[in-house]
Amino acid sequence: MRALSFLAVFGLIGSILQAEDAAIPTLQVRYERVRKMAAAYGPGGNAVLETARKALLHGNYSLVGIEDLWAVALKEGRTLFGSSSLWGITGPARTGDMLGQSTIGPWQIALQNGRKGCLRYRLKFSELEKNHEIQARIAADLMEEAYKTFGKRSPLAIQQYFWLDAFLAKRIGQGHWYASVLSPDASTRQQTGFYAKQVLLGSRFNPEGLLYWLYVTGDQKEIRRVLRAWQEAGYGIEERDLVHCKCPTDFQRALIALLPASN
Repeated sequence: MRALSFLAVFGLIGSILQAEDAAIPTLQVRYERVRKMAAAYGPGGNAVLETARKALLHGNYSLVGIEDLWAVALKEGRTLFGSSSLWGITGPARTGDMLGQSTIGPWQIALQNGRKGCLRYRLKFSELEKNHEIQARIAADLMEEAYKTFGKRSPLAIQQYFWLDAFLAKRIGQGHWYASVLSPDASTRQQTGFYAKQVLLGSRFNPEGLLYWLYVTGDQKEIRRVLRAWQEAGYGIEERDLVHCKCPTDFQRALIALLPASN
């Protein structure tokens, strides 16, 4: 069913990407384009996407887009989309958190960050589970801050959402980029995968990454900019990477044509 929904919109997406100088899609347009695909993820997916839209609509974000919130929700909480605990607290035994942290909601916000966010929004932490929009805004706040610090959608900015210090210290993320980003054994954590690249491109169990959703929303210019930024940062995307992310075939073909080395 999901494959059919992807194919149904590829023609429209292709025509959008042909317009190099097309106007930047608005939040509502982006939302509508992703929504056509989100139905494949069930009611939980629709709820997460709609919550992300409301958070961006009511918040003040200059760098974070609906593609960011959607891609990170898929990476962090996709397995919860069909669960009654989608918006609740999940413990490390279920999420595999390497620091033993409990998290909340589809963006898997660490409880420490959740409490700080509640103070900012004058909300009792006990009410956060029921306040889905505030969850989305806390996640967006974390992304916005990282983008301002390290650059919009840059490797380090995306990695910051997961565990940047350990990555920079080469304690995690030094294995094949597409390997699992989690390891229950501290002795093998160094050989885990590169979280930021998996968010960007997708991975074996989550093949639709951030670039794919920018493709869906029709933002070709931003895809080109992000690819250049990653290349300049020393983390250039190569055609062979697409084999490992299991990205949709039509998207792979479009992305190959946009890779800096292909231009």
